[in-house]
Amino acid sequence: MGYVYSGYETNKEIKRNSYIRKGKSAFFNTSYICADTETSWNHNVLNPVCWIYQWAFTFDNGLYYGRTPVEFVNKIAEICEIQKTDNDHKLICFFLNLPYDFSYLVLFLKEKFGDPVKILAHAPRKPFSVEYGNGLILRCSYKLSNDSLDRWSKKLDTKHKKLVGMIDYEKIRTQTASLYKKDWEYMFRDVIVLDECIQKQLELYSDTIVTMPLTSTGYIRRVLKKKFDEHEKGIENKNRHLFKDSALNVTTYNAHNLEFAGGISQGNINMRCKKQVGRIRHRDFDSHYPSRLRVKRYSRDKYALFTESATIEDLQPYKEEYSILCEVYLQDLYLKSNEITLPYLQKSHVLRYISEGFRYLDNNGRMVAFQGISKVYLYIEEVELVRRQYNGKILINKTYASVKDFLPKWFTDVIDSSYIGKNSLKEEIEYLESENVNRDIIFNKKTDLMKKKNLLNGMYGVAATNPVRVEYTLSGNEWKTEKTNVEDIESKLKKFYNSRNSFMRFQWGTECTKNARLELMEFVECIGYENFIYSDTDSIFYYSTDGIEQRIEALNEKKKQKALQ
Repeated sequence: MGYVYSGYETNKEIKRNSYIRKGKSAFFNTSYICADTETSWNHNVLNPVCWIYQWAFTFDNGLYYGRTPVEFVNKIAEICEIQKTDNDHKLICFFLNLPYDFSYLVLFLKEKFGDPVKILAHAPRKPFSVEYGNGLILRCSYKLSNDSLDRWSKKLDTKHKKLVGMIDYEKIRTQTASLYKKDWEYMFRDVIVLDECIQKQLELYSDTIVTMPLTSTGYIRRVLKKKFDEHEKGIENKNRHLFKDSALNVTTYNAHNLEFAGGISQGNINMRCKKQVGRIRHRDFDSHYPSRLRVKRYSRDKYALFTESATIEDLQPYKEEYSILCEVYLQDLYLKSNEITLPYLQKSHVLRYISEGFRYLDNNGRMVAFQGISKVYLYIEEVELVRRQYNGKILINKTYASVKDFLPKWFTDVIDSSYIGKNSLKEEIEYLESENVNRDIIFNKKTDLMKKKNLLNGMYGVAATNPVRVEYTLSGNEWKTEKTNVEDIESKLKKFYNSRNSFMRFQWGTECTKNARLELMEFVECIGYENFIYSDTDSIFYYSTDGIEQRIEALNEKKKQKALQ
């Protein structure tokens, strides 16, 4: 092609590099692949056909490119052969969006390397790490950054930036169609920017390709684990003992796992597809999940059977001192009023365990009404909210409880330092920018701010990591989810709690999301269901009046005073 990119040699001769060891395996010290593909389709909705028409990747300051997936896989195989990769000598290949690219390449990779020997995924077809028997590991850089390539490169101030908007993706391009200089420039720029982002990320956290985590929560996990170990010293492994004493068994793990849900991203069910005009305001919660972790009390000890059956009134005297998780049977529920515009019950949760002949009406995934019986798991505060919203029978069967206490110092110290550091850095950056201070100084401060934000926002993610990992396998293009029985769950829980690398409690993650959802619902009720427009986990859009603003400020002040107690 003759196209030259500064700092990279096209089709550079591939030479064998040295490895560094991690445990039983070895990885390249500095070399890795950064790859991307461009795809097109026939624009036939009834019979869609998709294909790769262009690809490129960087490796060891070399730039390699081609048109077909066969060419791509053959070039990767050539590198693996020269580097003599195998089960003990690994080569990492980054894709910005691995699930997308992998869906196009999976069958070509199978033909060359066989089926993957190890897959880490959030769900079927959503892998973030795929390993083959020849030592090739595909990884998703998006899970490392939680950012688009454009935003990530700007945050890290890479030398090159993504050429946003340069290519018309509506145009049909085949593997034999002519490509022009701008097509290749766009393609090359993507992989070079990704390469520079990986390099900058390694420098930012003083990592090597060996120590770099697979996902963004890995950085936060390291900080928290260090604090956990520091507080553990000199006190007879107190933190370790408390952690193991809080262990979930199969029953309480399943209860927490079935209760677990994310934030509420939902619009007013009466305003769907209707344009809203008026005095609309948006407010969000400042560092919502970290603040819930900091000011609320969480389970301290092991969850144990609390009651065999109970009413809401029976449990109310205990809810301030105990975290109470309930097995609940719901029968023939329906919203008390059309004015309840944000139903709390999720269709996906309600439909997990249902009676024969179950019938329901939902609105965008939120239950409006159903006939039949459903078994769900809810904390007692959630049961109270469901009773406020719905008519019907609510029967609390077994409950599991743990004494509540504020989170331990090793955890709250990191929350406090991250939050204070974030706010002080924001103020400092604003001042430096107003004084026109040297750009490099400001950039270094912004880098520190980014790390503080990531640390603060990621602490919940560490807590919410499921200790019983779901196993996925892939045969050809067919994804299979390995079924787990009681013995499997018991074995995985035992391994988790016995590992010196484990330290975080899954139940804190479920309790945190519950606390965040309930606070959001509290403000929706304060604003008034009729004025609610949309919520997105930690923010609310609503019709504003002077009275509503006064009620919000009063509730904010009440919460502030309680937090200061």
